[in-house]
Amino acid sequence: MIFLFSVVVGAPVEVTGHTGESLNIRCTYKSGYESNPKYLCKGACIYGNRIIMVKAGSPAEDQRFSLSDDTTARVFTVTITDLRAADAGQYWCGVESTVTDVYSEILVLVKQAEPSYFSTTETNPQSSSITVTDQNKSTDLVPVAGGLGSVLLVLVLCSGTFLILKKRKRKSGTALDQQNVPHNTEVGDQIFTCRASEIIVH
Repeated sequence: MIFLFSVVVGAPVEVTGHTGESLNIRCTYKSGYESNPKYLCKGACIYGNRIIMVKAGSPAEDQRFSLSDDTTARVFTVTITDLRAADAGQYWCGVESTVTDVYSEILVLVKQAEPSYFSTTETNPQSSSITVTDQNKSTDLVPVAGGLGSVLLVLVLCSGTFLILKKRKRKSGTALDQQNVPHNTEVGDQIFTCRASEIIVH
């Protein structure tokens, strides 16, 4: 309830803010009041016992409150910084007049600020970097495995070739021993010459 001989304009307006943030209260007034002093009081705003939070041209007791007047738009704005839960409640936008002050009712609602989450976004780059490291390790093993396979293949081929040549050498040696048994001197010389030529050819 405001003091006697006052004028209340319009219906109550609700304004909602969050703790720790700034809140703007916009108060409109009619033409002809551009040069009149403006203020914001809290509570019943009874004459003689008004709690004026901020008034144009005067420093506010609570430095979180400030007032600016746009006479062209006929709107004065009260800004509350670092909003607190205790700031919630009923306020009155007041315009001084020679006869009766003009008021408009404001209801301020204060909500708790929503918590912000930063730890989740910080852990994501670490997990992705671990995945990349594991992929690099697995890809580095591919050329190593390929090189070992090539070496083993060469060793197998060399071993097989060596065994085949060794078997052929044994067979050729046995055949020479059987055919070099002499029946007479002439035949033996001929056989020796023949086999020697074969060995040279091979």
